[in-house]
Amino acid sequence: MAERPFVHRSVREIKDIVYQAISEELRISIRHLDTGMNFTELGLNSVGATRVVADIGGKLDTELYPTLIFEYQTPEALASHIAEQLTQESAAYAATALETAGGAVEPRPEERQDIAIIGMGLRIPGANSLEEYWELLYSGRSAIREVAPGRWSDDKHVNADAGVLHTSYIGKGGFIDAPYDFDPLFFGMSPKEAESTDPQQRIFLQICWEALQQAGYGGKYRTRKIGVFAGCEQNTYMEHFANYRSFMLIKERLLDSPAFSGMQPAERQEILARISGVLEPARLVADVVAGNGLNEVAARVSHCLNLSGPSLIVNSACSSSLVAIHMACESLRTGQSEMALAGGVNLNLSPTPFVSLSRVTALSPTGECYPFDQRANGMVLGEGAGAVLLKPLHAALRDGDHIHAVIKGSAINNDGRSQGITAPRPQGQAEVIREAFMRTGIHPETISYIETHGTATPLGDPIEIEGMTRAFSSFTDKKQFCGIGSVKSSVGHMLSAAGVTSLIKVVLSLKHQILPHTVNYEQPNPNIDFERSPFYVVDKHPRRWEAAGAAPLRASVNAFGFGGTNAHVILEQAPPEAVVLPDSLQPAPQLLLLTGRSELGLRQVAGKLRAYLADNQEVSAAAVCRAMNRSQKELPVKAAAVVTSREHLAGILSVVEDGGSLAEILRGRANPNRTTPVQWVLDGGNALNGQELAAVSVRFPGFGLAYQEVMEAAGGASPQIECLAIQFALGKLLLDVGIRPMAILAEGAGILAALMLTGRITLRQAVLFIQDGREPARDSSPIPEGLVKCAVVIPSGIVDQQSMDGLWPLIAESMVNGLVRTDVEQSLEAGDTLLICGSLRRRDSMSLESIRGVQTICLLIEHDPVENLLRAMAELYVLGVPFDPAGLSVPSGRTLTLPTYPFENATYKAQFEDEILLPQASGTPYVDPNSRKGLIKVEV
Repeated sequence: MAERPFVHRSVREIKDIVYQAISEELRISIRHLDTGMNFTELGLNSVGATRVVADIGGKLDTELYPTLIFEYQTPEALASHIAEQLTQESAAYAATALETAGGAVEPRPEERQDIAIIGMGLRIPGANSLEEYWELLYSGRSAIREVAPGRWSDDKHVNADAGVLHTSYIGKGGFIDAPYDFDPLFFGMSPKEAESTDPQQRIFLQICWEALQQAGYGGKYRTRKIGVFAGCEQNTYMEHFANYRSFMLIKERLLDSPAFSGMQPAERQEILARISGVLEPARLVADVVAGNGLNEVAARVSHCLNLSGPSLIVNSACSSSLVAIHMACESLRTGQSEMALAGGVNLNLSPTPFVSLSRVTALSPTGECYPFDQRANGMVLGEGAGAVLLKPLHAALRDGDHIHAVIKGSAINNDGRSQGITAPRPQGQAEVIREAFMRTGIHPETISYIETHGTATPLGDPIEIEGMTRAFSSFTDKKQFCGIGSVKSSVGHMLSAAGVTSLIKVVLSLKHQILPHTVNYEQPNPNIDFERSPFYVVDKHPRRWEAAGAAPLRASVNAFGFGGTNAHVILEQAPPEAVVLPDSLQPAPQLLLLTGRSELGLRQVAGKLRAYLADNQEVSAAAVCRAMNRSQKELPVKAAAVVTSREHLAGILSVVEDGGSLAEILRGRANPNRTTPVQWVLDGGNALNGQELAAVSVRFPGFGLAYQEVMEAAGGASPQIECLAIQFALGKLLLDVGIRPMAILAEGAGILAALMLTGRITLRQAVLFIQDGREPARDSSPIPEGLVKCAVVIPSGIVDQQSMDGLWPLIAESMVNGLVRTDVEQSLEAGDTLLICGSLRRRDSMSLESIRGVQTICLLIEHDPVENLLRAMAELYVLGVPFDPAGLSVPSGRTLTLPTYPFENATYKAQFEDEILLPQASGTPYVDPNSRKGLIKVEV
């Protein structure tokens, strides 16, 4: 209720006026008005409700909000509320604010824990990327259009006559392009399975992957404790499979009909073809079951990306995706997830959603969306998907993640009993907003923008503004300090994907520090009094967004849905990033790893990265290589190189993009689902000068620590002690990045290093043996758990866990001998990789490169050890030896958001060809048309 002068009227007088206005609208006698009956049961619709409130306000000479009937749902409740307000001198919201503030409970630490948004992906009308989305927002374009020919069946689904029950009175909406396009082989799915799978599952899977890769977590060396929370509420793709049964039953009945059998074959064929054209059936094969369950929207992501956190769908209608984000944050705060993917998806692949919402006249009859505007006449349906990757802020800062924005807190609730199960209630919306602010401890005056639900329904928008006003008025009397907007006039109302689309809009606005304007807003809805509210509409053009005072930029996102579930999320701009050193001040060189599902895919990856490098002159080669190496999913086709500068990196990428070759670019193919076995050779002959030792220790701190550990245990340097320290440190570095050998072949000081790395002897025993030349006394301390469990091949034989007795005599004998070629050959099998951590001279003396079926790599750490080590890692990568490249990268600020993998999409849509219009001959086997040859070409 708006502000009004104090009026002296009795309660009875006021109630009589209210009852009289309701009775006149219902055209009944006031004596027949059941004041305890719900307005819906009385037959009062939303238009009539608006007239009633206006009539009451006029008779009482006061201004009333038209949303009152949705909160006070019977004539008695409405009359009592108005009488109470007009017979008391105190303002309604002052008491509410005092009660809220007085009863506030200090939020628990886990409730205050900030959540970072570290990755985002989307596919919405007019935008397939974050960059395209921002361009659409900034330019003020609308992606709403007529449904494209061929999207639905050829039947007439649109009829301007709203009384026709099987059609929609409007066919305009927000539609994405190519909804059936997908790259199944990237995710380990077959083309046949893809055809049977709801495109909602496919698209949500792709954008979740994009969010993961963008954040730098596309590789397998990440936590699996990642939750998936997906908002979704409908599956129109399933209609094809459900209609298959209907079509077959209709066909069977027709074939049993004498009238149908008496027709000419061409006539029968035409009738069946027409029925098939309406139903668009698709065979109900086994893949359809998991491919079309709503639960599998989330489960498909967890399955294909191997994530083990909580995985579930959320269906609270239009608020689904924002509720999913709230639940994901709670999962992070309780430790159930270490990261979480959250968002929503909705596709209108058939006219059913349009037809259904036409029955409740929810759609705009003009197909235009006018949020908050006097022309508001209903929503415009949209479709799409969005997902964000979330992580506790402290963990994101610790791990150097790129932070798009911070979720300070959120809240959800339900309206309870309202005017109707689909009717919003301002009191419930006010409560959820208050709770969000109380939980975070943030004052609403520091919020300078709210992305509203804003569906442009005549009463929905006023109800939302009323609820927001009530919530803010509990904390402040300031007017028109907070901008509001709605993206739905640009892309439509995406139902279960609406909330995440709104949230991503706010995140992009925080990043650019610009508030995009709301399209189609000119004059305010007469049922909204903006002048007496804390809000104004961001209209006409984008405007700079600057924080008032010391607080950072803050905004929030509002959502509510059919059924009364409300959600509110509070956001804050990302904390400032640390200054990153230019390439000239960062250690070089860098390792670059590239991978693709095919040669074409690899070239596209290189091309996109080259373009990114050209468009972002401020980024360093170290930062690009670090992000690229961490973010990729390992695929069959590989390329790798060691780069020394931005210019060198750009040149390497250009050559790969063009399909060229250079000696410094290594290439290979390896099945990512199989591990190429690797064996090490520690020849004990490495020696580094002071400058080389410092260079490798600075670049790889783990190497330096292991080297120092040996030297401190020895208490003094000697040639053999230094060789032991280098061999042990090198082995420790390889193990730290995840290279696990099948066996270690060792000679000289490498024998002791290998036995230390496998936990068979202690460092103290190794040092004493070198210093005294005798078998050391049994170490009183227990032998530590081995760093790696594998056999050690030495000149005197194989040392395994069963041959520990008499070990030291074997070591003493082997220290004065060397390995021979037959020792190596007997240990290796075809397909193995041999990593020689030693000298070229030793490799050549045993002719190790000529061992048949074995790939040999020589890791030389003298003479530029850093570049040689990275070169060896590049060779291992293209051969399919797995390792975690993060341990080889240089810290370079927060992770860059690089271009994501270019999916090799093709169209996968279930088709139905009724080849046999008449019954098959007895014994004729059924042949699935999807299995015929030539259906699709697959390149692996």
